[in-house]
Amino acid sequence: MTPREINEILRRLQEEKWRLQQELEENEGEVTESVLTREQAIADLKKLLMSPEGVDSLGRLIRSNKDDIETFKGEKKAVETKIKKTEGYNDWLLELVDECLKECECDKASGKLGYSFTQHTSVTTEVDKKMLKDMFYEKAMEAIRATDIPRDVTISLSASVSLLPEGSERPEWYNTTSVGRATPRMPKKPKEPKKEEFTVSDF
Repeated sequence: MTPREINEILRRLQEEKWRLQQELEENEGEVTESVLTREQAIADLKKLLMSPEGVDSLGRLIRSNKDDIETFKGEKKAVETKIKKTEGYNDWLLELVDECLKECECDKASGKLGYSFTQHTSVTTEVDKKMLKDMFYEKAMEAIRATDIPRDVTISLSASVSLLPEGSERPEWYNTTSVGRATPRMPKKPKEPKKEEFTVSDF
């Protein structure tokens, strides 16, 4: 069978199964002459698919699909590599802009076309989980063992700087870092004219 022939058989099989389902729903499950005819048509198509020619055609189709999948995976990997490379290049450019802003001792630089760069400082606070574990894990487990909680239940320790009382000194298990970074601002892209949309029913 040619690819067109096997695809036509598969299309007919799906169509017959769909029409059979519709007829059974409309007739509330009653087996009519039309239902029997469709069931026979489905059986004949399945028998044709399981003939030597049908099996070979299905096998070739599945192999072809697998080859396409491998090709798509390769293309996806190549695109992902390009994305990462371009993202890295943009990060490098922004680091360069940040250096320039610092050396010029200015917080903002603007162009004439709506582009600008502004220097922002972001503050990040992270928890030293190893220090938390060293300082509090055993105490916490002793407290758990003193209750009815089963011994196979364990805990993981964390902390949140937002829960500290206002104005209190941050404990030693918090690490705060400040990072300066240039933030770009772009002019709005011009709106493209709306394209006419077509649907299947239009043809």
